[in-house]
Amino acid sequence: PALDVECVDTTGAGDAFNAGFLYAWLMGHDLKKSCYFGNYIASYCIQGYGATNMLPSSEATRVLKK
Repeated sequence: PALDVECVDTTGAGDAFNAGFLYAWLMGHDLKKSCYFGNYIASYCIQGYGATNMLPSSEATRVLKK
């Protein structure tokens, strides 16, 4: 399911999802967790303008540990 965030610009959302999904998958997480992480990264991306919003690595680590 989608995360409830305010969408400002969808530029890069698909790329962000793919990157998040592949990162989690290659780190050994299952399909559900990898999809969730891809969604999480994409939702972070759409909250700002352009495709350059960066998720802090500490935040990404926290989400994957859930």
